[in-house]
Amino acid sequence: MSLYGDDPRYTVGALRNAQRLPVVFPGWKLRFYYRSGDVPAHLLARLDELGAELIDVTRGAGTSSTLAPMLWRMAALDDPTVDVVLCRDADSRLSQRDAGAVDAWLAAEDRPAFHCIRDHPSHAERPVNGGLWGARRRRLLDVLGGRAVTPLLADFGAAYMDDMRFLDEHVWTPLTTPSRRHEIYCHDSVSCDDRWPGTHRLSAPRRWPGEHVGQVFDAWTRPRQGDVDLLVSSNNSTSCPPQTVTQSDDATLRNTTLSGRLRRWFSLIGKALWTSSGDNLSLTQLSR
Repeated sequence: MSLYGDDPRYTVGALRNAQRLPVVFPGWKLRFYYRSGDVPAHLLARLDELGAELIDVTRGAGTSSTLAPMLWRMAALDDPTVDVVLCRDADSRLSQRDAGAVDAWLAAEDRPAFHCIRDHPSHAERPVNGGLWGARRRRLLDVLGGRAVTPLLADFGAAYMDDMRFLDEHVWTPLTTPSRRHEIYCHDSVSCDDRWPGTHRLSAPRRWPGEHVGQVFDAWTRPRQGDVDLLVSSNNSTSCPPQTVTQSDDATLRNTTLSGRLRRWFSLIGKALWTSSGDNLSLTQLSR
């Protein structure tokens, strides 16, 4: 994640995700990109206590502090120590639903390079959302011609959706060519039609009617009500509406998902990134 500023929506979100990580994404680690002086020292200290990795962009190689902060996390694609990158938003919360989708992508037979999730009507407005994608880092770069990502990021700024413009121009559009479409593996619960290539239904039941991957919360973990209302009202009109899980089924779903991840990831360690002013979280998985 790129960490900057002191807005509790993001700083508390960062802490909550750091606390949830060992349970929801065992074997992964949060990496926070920050710039000295921009982030409260006590926040950095607490994140360090929780096991997060902290990278000062003014000192680290391969990341320029002149980039827009919300783009710092993208530099993980140029980190040769990283195997898998996931980007999530700091004001969302890591969840079993999210982890189950990531598991399915990583277990796919052809090892597709790129993953994304669309789990809310607003997600279907564009092919890739800034905090809902992942990549097998080396494979994706090879597919896209082997170019480094960081120099490309310099052409994008801090404007709203600039991170998505980058993803659309330099990742999604090149991947949609006929010879590369097999590298796309995206989970979708709202637009399972022919709108986007590489779509796979996200059929895991929702634990409650408004739950969705990438859901926005405030500092008190209250969901953004407008997003909940939109999802509930459109649930019967989407092309692939998921069912809602019952309370009795929730424990079974949770236990099944967790045991599957533990079996697959027991020999892996992870690394991750976060962004604080722009709501950006990234996870990066590394081979031991």
